[in-house]
Amino acid sequence: MDVHHLSQKRLRLLMIVGFILFGICVARIGYMKLIYDKRLPVMAQLDGAIEVMNTGMIDRVQTHFNINLKGYDAFGIDELIPLAKENPSALSLIEQMDKIYQEGCIGKPAAYVLDHDGYIFYRDAHGKNILLTLKEQKKEWHVISKKTA
Repeated sequence: MDVHHLSQKRLRLLMIVGFILFGICVARIGYMKLIYDKRLPVMAQLDGAIEVMNTGMIDRVQTHFNINLKGYDAFGIDELIPLAKENPSALSLIEQMDKIYQEGCIGKPAAYVLDHDGYIFYRDAHGKNILLTLKEQKKEWHVISKKTA
């Protein structure tokens, strides 16, 4: 092959790669412009907002229901899933939280457990604070009462 033909192939390949990179940059800039112009939240912002909302909700629910959670271990569903491999009773807590998700809730439910007693706090789809009182019996968590605020 002659040098001229080889350099044309390289130049063509370089142009193709350049156009692909340019297209990716334009798409990325367009996506970012859409997000900032429309003020659409990104996932990191949503997680932060949910965390702040859950903290405030739990404080309000503790105050309203007059509950002291000192000594209780707090769990979200994300922490319960790996825990279920070692502790079968965690599966029933996951089931309780799954029911809450199916019924519809705002934010993430929080479970608080101490020995064989527990609570699940969440805000239902209508914005009401809900407290489920739980009791562990035979390695399963059962709802003893449900209070609405």
